[in-house]
Amino acid sequence: MQTYELTEPERGQHEEITARITTHGGLYHVDRDDNLLLDGAGNPVLLDYVVLRSRRFLVDPGGVLWRFFAEGSAKDPGAPGGGGAPWRNNRVEMWTGRWRAVVGPDGAVGYAKQLTARPIDKRINGHPGMSNIDWYRNVKGYKHPFDAPHAPSEQDIRLLRRRRDVTTGEVRARMDGELAKAGLAAAPASGAAPAGEVVGGPAAPSAAKTKRRTNKRAAEQNNG
Repeated sequence: MQTYELTEPERGQHEEITARITTHGGLYHVDRDDNLLLDGAGNPVLLDYVVLRSRRFLVDPGGVLWRFFAEGSAKDPGAPGGGGAPWRNNRVEMWTGRWRAVVGPDGAVGYAKQLTARPIDKRINGHPGMSNIDWYRNVKGYKHPFDAPHAPSEQDIRLLRRRRDVTTGEVRARMDGELAKAGLAAAPASGAAPAGEVVGGPAAPSAAKTKRRTNKRAAEQNNG
């Protein structure tokens, strides 16, 4: 079973929250003595989620942990400049339900879940009677990153390969068009002889080299 790597304080706080959910039958506002806080009508105040003190994860009413990105935090702390502008709102990491191809250091192609950070602030998405996380899961079809399946199906792999081949062909055609506009020859296909090269013989001079020789000869004749 896949799990997040938590620190000891994070693990302890998660256990406290799940115990509170079991005790009160849901995720509610409580005071320091674990007593329910009530609204003006005397009803307990339901919470959509609770963020751990580390600000790395949140817990939903089902006790499920989600990776959390706080407003103002860096998008990629390990990248130069933090990966661009910081997050403009609180977000949670979700799985789109799709897969992506990943090329490893050895050149082998693997597959990983396509993850995204979705905003969960009420000012961004308002869904009366439904938390943002529930709305993403039940209405939009997003999933938790650890939800099954844990590997793509044969059909998913075929679609990814077909999409990659189409994309490669489109990029190749676009590059050939740009080279043609610039008056340059496109790179040969795999296995073909490069432009200006004769297989089994010496390479033919390029157009630029031929032009330089012609200009040199003309200059010599003029000087003579």
